Amino acid sequence: MSKAKCSMCWSRPQFLSKPDTVMDMEKYVAIIIPGLGEIERFSLLSSHWRKYHVEPVLHRVGWHGSEHFEARLAKIVARIDSFSTTGTKVSLIGCSAGGSAALNAFLERKNTVHKVISLCGWLRVGEHRKYLERVKYISASFVESVTLLDRREKDLSSEDRARIMTVRPIFDELVAADVVILDGARNIRLPVPGHTLAIVSGLTIFCRQLIEFIRTSA
Repeated sequence: MSKAKCSMCWSRPQFLSKPDTVMDMEKYVAIIIPGLGEIERFSLLSSHWRKYHVEPVLHRVGWHGSEHFEARLAKIVARIDSFSTTGTKVSLIGCSAGGSAALNAFLERKNTVHKVISLCGWLRVGEHRKYLERVKYISASFVESVTLLDRREKDLSSEDRARIMTVRPIFDELVAADVVILDGARNIRLPVPGHTLAIVSGLTIFCRQLIEFIRTSA
């Protein structure tokens, strides 16, 4: 496996950049999958993406219920399929716990999903099996999602990985450094500390690199 590519994101605020003015610009949808916090404000934080012809759509997973992840994954896939006949390019943005869910959904619909962004996502078990056993008491379906992706990561081809971006902060107090990046993907680090700050910043002041990744060809 090749060494993961890494870069530093632009340090100046990017949401202030001039939006495109081409009227017939191709349309994009970004399905945002939140983490255990199920933050409703994601819709507000990403609302300005519409200026760049990317329509943000919040998909609540419901991480804390008794439903197994397999059923939750089926709902994400159904959400993807709902756009399949519209001619819109569908991308996924998984935030925190939503990172593994987004990649699992991508593996189900690789021919439909355009791009995937994992924003501070926990993407594999790694050396943290005991920790995840404790997290089961908070959200068993989240651990099921991580475990499933851990088994399926090998099914991602080099072409698949080129369509994936991972985003992380300088320091993340919640997600271990060895589980947040993906070999062969576009792995970037934001110049901010902290899990929540990185997610909020990635959707707002450092959004331009994410948007351009979504809008470029696979």
